[in-house]
Amino acid sequence: MNPCLLCGAPPDLIGVFVPIDPGAWGAAAGKVRAIRYCLCDSCAVEPGAADRLEKVIEHELLQAEGV
Repeated sequence: MNPCLLCGAPPDLIGVFVPIDPGAWGAAAGKVRAIRYCLCDSCAVEPGAADRLEKVIEHELLQAEGV
C-alpha cells in the first residue's frame, strides 16, 4: 500500500478523488477520471487537507505527463 500522500506516513485510509471536470485532469472526452490516494489519520483531519490533497495530485499528474 502507498504511504500517506501528504506526509509519507503509513496510511490509515484509502480515498478516491473524482474531479468535477475530468477533462481538466487529463480524462478523454466523455470519460471519468478517478484517482486513488492514501492518507494517514493525522493528515485526514487537518484543516485544508482536501485542498492540499488536490494540489499534490495535480502536481503528480503534471510530473507524470512531463509538464
